[in-house]
Amino acid sequence: MEDPPETRSSNSPITIIQDMANPSAPTIPPARICIFCSTTPGHSPAHLAAARQLAQTLHDARIHLVYGGGTTGLMGELAKTMVQLSGPESVHGVIPRSYISLERPEDAVVDRHKDEKQGRGWVSKVMRGLGMKEDATMQERAEAESALLLEEKFGKTTVVADVQIRKKIMCSLVATGGPGSGFIALSGGFGTLDEVVEMVTWGQLGVHGCGVCLFNVEGFWDNIIGWMETSIEAGFIREEGRRRLVVKGTSEECVEWLRNFKK
Repeated sequence: MEDPPETRSSNSPITIIQDMANPSAPTIPPARICIFCSTTPGHSPAHLAAARQLAQTLHDARIHLVYGGGTTGLMGELAKTMVQLSGPESVHGVIPRSYISLERPEDAVVDRHKDEKQGRGWVSKVMRGLGMKEDATMQERAEAESALLLEEKFGKTTVVADVQIRKKIMCSLVATGGPGSGFIALSGGFGTLDEVVEMVTWGQLGVHGCGVCLFNVEGFWDNIIGWMETSIEAGFIREEGRRRLVVKGTSEECVEWLRNFKK
């Protein structure tokens, strides 16, 4: 397990994103729920249906979505549906630079030229168009990359250097959200499981005070809950683990549990 994010450094990504997420310091910011899920759709249509259902539930509750920034599979379905319902300002994706060519297909990128190599080439062209120099800072490069992505279809996107910074920023956005903020996991693979475990661990360490809920589509998370119960019985996870990580069968139950979660 990697070290938890440092939240006190004035130069840390967490501090920067806190300022970006809440520039006018409103009294009560919107609730933000981060959804972890796959960039593939899965074999059963129930998984895509669950993503659409979850977007509808967030919309009905006026909750903002934070997610991994992909436009394919469950991620894409979730973000696209949420934008259609609540508008692009309700969605914030966070994606590592190296994932753009994998998780955001070419038709999701504006002004990308096919005759250039994937990676920094298309970013450099946009930077030149914006009057930016090649020795621009990391933040300036990220802004140039983000400017290419279709906000009107998938919401705001923040481009970051790596996966660990992605998790720090998503955690920060949730931790600075209003009442009812937290984490929900739809079905997914190793990356989704990594994010779930890390957020539970960071909660234990006091990095955030939010719950983590598994949206259990067709029993997808049954074995993970079984592992947790075995670990509790064997003395490797404290009893409070049952309070921090739960499984629910509907999107409404997931959102309601986060609303009532006590640190």
